[in-house]
Amino acid sequence: MKLNRLIAILLLMESRGNINANELARALEVSKRTVHRDIEELCQAGVPIASSAGQSGGYYLMNGYTSSLKSLCTDEVITLYLCGIGIHPQKHTESGISLRNALLKLEKMLSPSYSKDIKNVRQRFLFDPEMWWNHKDVSCLETIRKSVLQSRKLKLAYVTSSLGRNDLNERIVNPYGLVVKHSEWYLVGFCESRNSIRTFKCDRITSADILPDTFSIPEYFSLTDYWHESVEKFKDKVSSKPVYPVTLKILNSDFKLPENFEIVENSGSYVTANLYSFENAANAVWELKNNATIIEPHDLKEYLLSMAEQFLKNCI
Repeated sequence: MKLNRLIAILLLMESRGNINANELARALEVSKRTVHRDIEELCQAGVPIASSAGQSGGYYLMNGYTSSLKSLCTDEVITLYLCGIGIHPQKHTESGISLRNALLKLEKMLSPSYSKDIKNVRQRFLFDPEMWWNHKDVSCLETIRKSVLQSRKLKLAYVTSSLGRNDLNERIVNPYGLVVKHSEWYLVGFCESRNSIRTFKCDRITSADILPDTFSIPEYFSLTDYWHESVEKFKDKVSSKPVYPVTLKILNSDFKLPENFEIVENSGSYVTANLYSFENAANAVWELKNNATIIEPHDLKEYLLSMAEQFLKNCI
């Protein structure tokens, strides 16, 4: 987004004093041509940017000028960055308040020439991160975010799911980072009880307490590399066996699915299980009787309905 780049250029020039086009291009991950166009646009908006030639030359803000972007506090800058990479704060949280404060400050600092564009964006674009149904409230997200930024250990109450059964476990975790994938939040950290780096689904964390103990992330660890490797391992695991996902609504809260149901996702009364094939799924789900109803797939639902109708006809 161009507005983010323009703000970033001003911040870089204010913090470094002098920065050349190559350094700006690397920092912003754009071409030198884009940097030159952005600098030209800032100058046209009235920002007094000067340049110097030579090996140590570059762009800098003229003496006596400040964009006042330094009035943004650390939390506001961090929240703006997270929004820039697609991690949006939840409403009515400290992060959400930081975002609103940062946007208000930026709006006051920007040239009036941007006011129309900002108004158009507000009126014509809306980001809605919530899913249509079964939205999962990650109640501990703000606490987890703080612990990640402060490098403080977390005491978690975490729900594990296996063979249709949910168990609540206590974990002490060194939170290395947060990942958002398709509106789902994941915490990556070193689990002391498992003595290894693990991934935790944040909607399964029922409580989180920040501990006074701090930790250091190993130099060899890269959140990006870890996540990409985890994704590839998951894809390999899934592709190594037949997959036929079936989503069920459990009608009886005391009912436990049989062991042949490989749970893929469990969100309370809705469960998705891998039943490997259409034939196996038809036989397995038929045995559930009054304890569950099929949500997806539609063809399996239609098939079992026809079986039930035929069964009733034979009983007459």
